[in-house]
Amino acid sequence: MLKFYNIWVLSVLALFYFGPIDWPGADRFAPAAVVLSCLGLFNLGSAVGERCPALPARGFDTFVDRRAAWWLGCVFLALTALHVQDITGRFILDPTAYSLAFGDVYSSYLTRLDERQSGAIAMLVTVAKAVVWPMIFLLIVASFRRNTKLLLFLIFPYLASSMMRGTDKETVDLAIFFLILSYYHRVLGRRVVIALGVVAFILMLFAARKMGRYDGIDFSCLPGSPDACFDFDNALSVYVSPSLEFLRITLTNYLTQGYEGLARATELPMRFGWFIGHMPPLQSALCSTVRVACEMSTYIDRLPDHGWDTSNKWASVYTVLATDFHWVLMPFYFFVWGIVFAVSEKSWLQNRDQLSLGCLLLVAMMIIYSSANMQLAISLDWIAIYLLLFGCQVARILSNRPQTAGAQVSSIRVPNA
Repeated sequence: MLKFYNIWVLSVLALFYFGPIDWPGADRFAPAAVVLSCLGLFNLGSAVGERCPALPARGFDTFVDRRAAWWLGCVFLALTALHVQDITGRFILDPTAYSLAFGDVYSSYLTRLDERQSGAIAMLVTVAKAVVWPMIFLLIVASFRRNTKLLLFLIFPYLASSMMRGTDKETVDLAIFFLILSYYHRVLGRRVVIALGVVAFILMLFAARKMGRYDGIDFSCLPGSPDACFDFDNALSVYVSPSLEFLRITLTNYLTQGYEGLARATELPMRFGWFIGHMPPLQSALCSTVRVACEMSTYIDRLPDHGWDTSNKWASVYTVLATDFHWVLMPFYFFVWGIVFAVSEKSWLQNRDQLSLGCLLLVAMMIIYSSANMQLAISLDWIAIYLLLFGCQVARILSNRPQTAGAQVSSIRVPNA
């Protein structure tokens, strides 16, 4: 999997510099310097992690088959239904609320967000979801290939949330879950056709949703992205389909636009975020409840004044993290993640440690979304998982020191003569 992560990061970086979109930031070396240094330290951390002992198994198999797991799933379903209804006005258990008119769904969702007045009940639901989501996440990991009915029940609210908002995030998340879990369960090879089908479906859904948002609009460049322009006279459009040209530019825009934000952020002075700057939902919650960190100004907050609207554009995981770790120290953060990745992979392969498998999912989410945003801190739900699993795994690695030779000898019991 380490090879895939290297290929993924390098390919997207190359797409930013040499792809079909002429980004202004592609004339600067700063984005490449940041990305390559972080990738290099991630690989170094992985090499160090390979030398660490595997962690003992922490499994949740027995819980998966208990009635409590289903009740927990029901609680998550109810909380998700309340949250989605609050932000979209749609009820996920109402079959008539679903629609394939993706443009209308997304437009309605944005309008609802603008008009919505968040109250105490909505905040309680959000906090409750953040408490429950880590347990649901671990149940998804544990129920894969063990309890298919429970697995489908647990992911339904996640998928329904995507349909109610007309967004791609949840769908892509679930695809990553399926592919990573299949890979580490050694079933991806036998299901490669299914995996390819999932990828093709995601791409088709991505294109359909984006085209639905721009239905009836005549444009030569993506609205709001004057650098992302189409060439409907090229061979792909003329001899295959113009929709593939739309997909090519739109997908390139989504994969690489964060590096343009990164290029502009490197020109701004740093303002320390006290280690909550890379978790905007947490900073917002602290400000609204206890009036803490309200004056914080992150790179994401300041980029709109420098021509990059972060309300509808990404700025990469590196830009978000730099508020707390600076450009110089940020590679060390990835070094730690590299250790966590290698130890978690070894612990799963040797001991079937399901907590480590959950951490491997977190690594995949961070790396795959790295050119876009800090996916592990995009909501209070994900922040709860990020802090709990990452913190727990680092603590386990530090406490799981190999036995010394003297300790091993003293533990041998010599039989009486």
